Amino acid sequence: MVLGYMFRHNFEELLDSHNTLAIRIVATILYILIVFIPFFARIEMPLLIDIVYQYAASFVGIFTLIMIAKKVKSNQYINYVGQNTLICFALHGKVYSIIQTVLKKVTTGFYTTVLNSTVASSIFCFALSLVLSVILIIPAYIINRWFPFIVGRKNDDKK
Repeated sequence: MVLGYMFRHNFEELLDSHNTLAIRIVATILYILIVFIPFFARIEMPLLIDIVYQYAASFVGIFTLIMIAKKVKSNQYINYVGQNTLICFALHGKVYSIIQTVLKKVTTGFYTTVLNSTVASSIFCFALSLVLSVILIIPAYIINRWFPFIVGRKNDDKK
């Protein structure tokens, strides 16, 4: 929370002033390199360097996502998912375990191959995140429509 507060009051204007397409592309490539080079090069890092590396990768990834998110135009899908993040957070683990069980039983070889490859696993995780967000629209609608008290909302439907 402290870092978010510091970012908002001290660094957000600076980041916005330099948020160009070229900077976003460079930041994305830098993040991809930071994440994947140690896996492909099989680099073993000492504990202290590994800790600094993990923090650097996290900060570069967060700043890259913030820069990209500030340029994505709002639409109904993004707004709906954003308004229902609590429901998505609460249910994504169960939905993921169901999808994982189905994948293990139906496509064992493919699923194992994907999980053993760093790049394929990363692409799969990104695609699965999008699929989960679409699937979770259904329980979010049901909860918002008939059980809004579960997430602390009042029922606006006065029939």
